[in-house]
Amino acid sequence: MPGPDANLRERVLQAGTSAGLDVVGTCSAEPFLDVRQVLEDRKAAGLSGTMQFTYRNPARSTDPSATVGGCASLVVAASRYPSDVPPPPGRAAARVARYATDDHYGRLRAGLDAVARLLQADGHRAV
Repeated sequence: MPGPDANLRERVLQAGTSAGLDVVGTCSAEPFLDVRQVLEDRKAAGLSGTMQFTYRNPARSTDPSATVGGCASLVVAASRYPSDVPPPPGRAAARVARYATDDHYGRLRAGLDAVARLLQADGHRAV
């Protein structure tokens, strides 16, 4: 990450993990050219199915500056889903998909918000 603070990366990682994220990392916002080539090859081979978000425009999907102009670095994070499977209800019943039973992205959003606040407090743009 650019800037005079040599410890900025470490502080970003610490802010994310302190806010509950399981994994936090940083990388350059340079286009992912190797990934772009894989996506273009898979699309040309008919292997994209209905995944329009990624395959409609591989050049845009693999270039962070196409969606966030002027970006220099990326902060990436992961948060585990709860993995416990509820027991069967014991009678005939409908089940709701686990992803629909809770806001599994809430912890991820909260952790990334903590990172964004740290970056903004240091004068960086964070979106």
